[in-house]
Amino acid sequence: MKSTSDIQSQVEKISFKHTRKVIGGSIEVVFYDTTTLYFEATDEDDLRIPSFSKDGKHSCPQIFLRLLVAARGKPIGYEIYEGNIFEGNTLIPVIENLAKKHGFTHPIVVVDAGLLSKNNIKSLEEQGYEYILGARIFWIRCRRG
Repeated sequence: MKSTSDIQSQVEKISFKHTRKVIGGSIEVVFYDTTTLYFEATDEDDLRIPSFSKDGKHSCPQIFLRLLVAARGKPIGYEIYEGNIFEGNTLIPVIENLAKKHGFTHPIVVVDAGLLSKNNIKSLEEQGYEYILGARIFWIRCRRG
C-alpha cells in the first residue's frame, strides 16, 4: 500500500506535467501565496496548531498552506507547514524545493503584499531572482487652505 507522501508526490508529478504542457513547456513566472486552513476540532498535534487565524478562529488548530502556481493559475505544487509558523520565512524555501523537485530554475517570482519584507527582497536578490512584489496602498488625505 502506498504512503500518503507517495500519493501526494504522484499527484504533484501528474499535475505539474499537465501544467507544463498547457503553458507551453517552460516555467518563466510563478505566483506564490499562503493561506491558513483551520479545523473545527479542539485536538491539536505536531502539524495542526492554534495560532493567529485570518478567519478569526484563533482557538482552532490550523495548518499553513503554501501554493506555487504558474501562468494562468496552473498549479505547480504546494507545501504544508505547522499552523504556528511565520509565513514570511517560507518564500525562498518553497520556491527552491518545488524548483528542484520539478526541474525549473529562476522564474520571475510574483508575491502579494503579505510577503513584502526587506528580508524577502534581500533573499530574492541574493538568490538571483527577478520579482514583482505587491504593495499596500496608503491613502493620504491632503488638507487645503
